[in-house]
Amino acid sequence: MQSFRLSVVIFLILSLLKTAGAASELDFSRVVTVLTKPVPATALYRNDKTLGATTGLLLPGGRYVVAPYSEVKEALFIEVVLPDGDSLSARFKTYDQFTELAFLELEHQIREKRKLTYTRRTPVPGERVYLVTRRGELEVYPGWVVRNPSPLRVHGYLREDYFKVFSPAVYSGPVFNARGEFCGFLVSLPSTVGKFEALVESGRTIRLAVERFLQEGRVTWAWLGVETVPISASLVRALGIPSRRGLLVTKVYPRSPAARAGLRAGRATKSVGNRIYQIGGDLILKVSGLPVERPEELFNLVLSKRPGETLELEILRRGKRRYIAIKLSRRPER
Repeated sequence: MQSFRLSVVIFLILSLLKTAGAASELDFSRVVTVLTKPVPATALYRNDKTLGATTGLLLPGGRYVVAPYSEVKEALFIEVVLPDGDSLSARFKTYDQFTELAFLELEHQIREKRKLTYTRRTPVPGERVYLVTRRGELEVYPGWVVRNPSPLRVHGYLREDYFKVFSPAVYSGPVFNARGEFCGFLVSLPSTVGKFEALVESGRTIRLAVERFLQEGRVTWAWLGVETVPISASLVRALGIPSRRGLLVTKVYPRSPAARAGLRAGRATKSVGNRIYQIGGDLILKVSGLPVERPEELFNLVLSKRPGETLELEILRRGKRRYIAIKLSRRPER
């Protein structure tokens, strides 16, 4: 069985490498090297993984770089090496605990050669993507999306903004699609990477973080405090739900905005297929006038808000339609 799996992996890697040539036509001039200790210029291009180098992404405006926080957090020395070989000292500016990215300020603004283009749509399973690293030399690893979204529980809270990729490498670095559009950032952590697979923070979330940092100098996120499941035909039949659309609330976090507003999760449980569901909870039909059918839609709507803003929910409770206004709070950091 192990030899069969190894054969499959080798076949997949060879298939990926055949498409690597397409990446040579894409522009990765915003991908930079971030050094966390002094390194001789001649040593940078020896592909030595012990040099204290990681990958960063130059942000719009040419003054800041984002890099994996876990790889720069204890650095007393930070230097950014540009693709043309020029280097600039940098200093730690702030850290976004939600995305696990550090924002670094360059010693001076640099001229941008090309605009950073964000993808306008969510990567779909089977879509070709490229993990790009520059820990000295530029390295491009072709891969593809396996699952989107790929839920992950982080510090006890469920996240719905990661997508899973198959890649021959799982180093930290930005991820681009086949059109050269930025679609996510892979932060290599034990909770997010495996053998040939990794979870990538979505480009949509990174874009919000970057915009907020550039506007305010820090990054904060709104929090609702619920977990939901989509309504499927089997759930409608098994649970007798009076709607074929919406999100069933299965958990309300204590002391969350949802809890303070009186949103309810089910207390009884029932097995449907291979899963046990909390039943009897509220059914969310619309959020701020928009129908919601997938948990990630609600999750992303909340992320798009700021702490202190209000979310209008249309819900179904025991067959009766209700409207609840919930004031969002700041997302807990731990």
